[in-house]
Amino acid sequence: MQIFQYFTNKQQRQRRKSMHLEIEEAGFGSNITFVVSDGFNKREITLPKFQVSDFQIDQIRDRAGFWFDCDQAIQDIKQTLGIWN
Repeated sequence: MQIFQYFTNKQQRQRRKSMHLEIEEAGFGSNITFVVSDGFNKREITLPKFQVSDFQIDQIRDRAGFWFDCDQAIQDIKQTLGIWN
């Protein structure tokens, strides 16, 4: 299992809470899990690996700096992956 961790701060000057993104891949061709936390809340979404491209993972990493809470982060991840519910 590979775990990638990304730490982001939306506005470091205002010392807002920092968002934490983990991307967990469990084996070749199985599942990928996106875990978002802000120190108090934690949300995650798990998908089959074949539904997620490397380009989409890069887009999610790049957009992580603009999240301000876990709900908005999961909504943005779903939008990036083309999940509209």
